[in-house]
Amino acid sequence: MKNLLLVFALILLITSVYAQKGMFEISYDDSVSTTIAHLKDKGIELRLDDRIYRGSFGTEPEASQIIIYPSYDSLTVSQWEIRFNLGDKTKTEVDIIEELKSIHGDYDVYQDYDYDYIWYFPNDRALYVFITNDGFVNISYTFGNWDEDDYYYYWGY
Repeated sequence: MKNLLLVFALILLITSVYAQKGMFEISYDDSVSTTIAHLKDKGIELRLDDRIYRGSFGTEPEASQIIIYPSYDSLTVSQWEIRFNLGDKTKTEVDIIEELKSIHGDYDVYQDYDYDYIWYFPNDRALYVFITNDGFVNISYTFGNWDEDDYYYYWGY
């Protein structure tokens, strides 16, 4: 009985690690059609723009945005990006980072000069968060891993 419980607990742990959900409850390798329907239920309409799905939300004229990058076969979510307009005032940088920490745990890298955060996930996936010059917080769920990430190599981590 103990062995069965241990195996069950291990399976739950493994599936929770590999089923990494992000903001808006999107996951890597989710079906694109399911993701589009899920975002539509949240009031975000996506439009297809040259193999990339784009949508906007928020109250400002320069609305916050979400971008879905499908895999090469266009069936699953490969990467996604969320751009929060800080002029919208519905969320601050601190609110966004705290929300991401509640979803993913503590970040792996923080660089305060440019206000950059990185979370690394299994299977060479990563989350990069930074503020852009046009007043957005950019949240990019993409490919990346600690061993090959040249972006922060010069900092001596």
